[in-house]
Amino acid sequence: MLLTALPMMVCLFWTVFLLTNYFETHDPVRGRLSVFMLAATLLYAGHYVFFNRYEEWIPLSDTVYVYANLSVYPLYLWYIDKLTEGPDRPNFWRRLLFLIPLLVASATWITYQRMDAAQTAAFIDAYLYRGSMEGLSGAAYVQAVIHAVARLLFAVQILPIFIAGNRRLHLFDPKREKGLHGIRFLLMLFAVVSFFSFVSNLVGRHQFSSSHMLLAVPSVAFSVFLYYIGYLGYRVRPNGPTPLPLPVREESNYPHSETFSSPPSQEEVGGEPVMSLREQIEHLMKVEGAFLQPNLKISDMAQRLGSNRNYIYEAINKEIGMSFSEYVNRLRVAHSQELMKKHPDMLLGEVAVKSGFSSMVSFYRSFKKYVGCAPKEWQSDHHE
Repeated sequence: MLLTALPMMVCLFWTVFLLTNYFETHDPVRGRLSVFMLAATLLYAGHYVFFNRYEEWIPLSDTVYVYANLSVYPLYLWYIDKLTEGPDRPNFWRRLLFLIPLLVASATWITYQRMDAAQTAAFIDAYLYRGSMEGLSGAAYVQAVIHAVARLLFAVQILPIFIAGNRRLHLFDPKREKGLHGIRFLLMLFAVVSFFSFVSNLVGRHQFSSSHMLLAVPSVAFSVFLYYIGYLGYRVRPNGPTPLPLPVREESNYPHSETFSSPPSQEEVGGEPVMSLREQIEHLMKVEGAFLQPNLKISDMAQRLGSNRNYIYEAINKEIGMSFSEYVNRLRVAHSQELMKKHPDMLLGEVAVKSGFSSMVSFYRSFKKYVGCAPKEWQSDHHE
């Protein structure tokens, strides 16, 4: 019981700890990690029921286990996406990764409901504890096929998820900045846990049910790995800077109203030409330095300009020719380059803060994307 409870309790600890921290800080990175840890807790709760042979609970716990087992790696990739400032909107394949566990778990539960007591007992004894389909028929045989498909899907998803996570974590060179060193260890743990998960799935958990010694190795190993993932996940993200207030204009000739029925034009108001919306945006950004505000949103600009977010979005997208996030990050990167030229001894963490980036991760990502090299390399090449 201790061996089977250990990884479950480790995951439960980090779930509660990270959720508590999330409600205090509203940090979305730790929020996503807490969801991953919750799925892992449910996964190892299924192991706990299975290895301690609480057979009356298995129909429910096994359904939860199937769902959690197919969800943990997609959720870990979801966490890595946020950690590395990846896109918030998942593409088709990422949506599919979250849909498959729900479909397979639903099929598992429905099939359990169609099995009578004899079929359930035969399935548990033959397939779950001996890994055999021999003697199974009807709904029990269908259940065994569903579980075999679930094992196959788990094995198939590990490699592409690892490759995708590996690419995201390698967006940055963690050796260049002390604040990012934990990403390297997260990548190493990701590789190790992926390998052990693949092997355990290949062998089958029924192989570990007959020996405490065989069970001790994966139980202790996964407990250590998961504890360290939780620890690094809590520590790895650098604290963002204190948000800067959006500059307030003392005088303004810009029209200000709650909404516009149409975008501003070049008509004259009071004898003075009114700036176009694009000119207002560029003035707010380049003259007043609004891009220096961390986590700047289109809604913030719409409120400052008395417009609405759709007009702001269209003006940047169509007239400036890029997305809002790209426009803001390009300005921040250009500002960081000016800072590094004028102050070659300034620490990169301070450069990131003074340029409006909310974290070192987003600074590195944007700089490498728009400049083509890491900030440290560029700073060394342009050091006078």
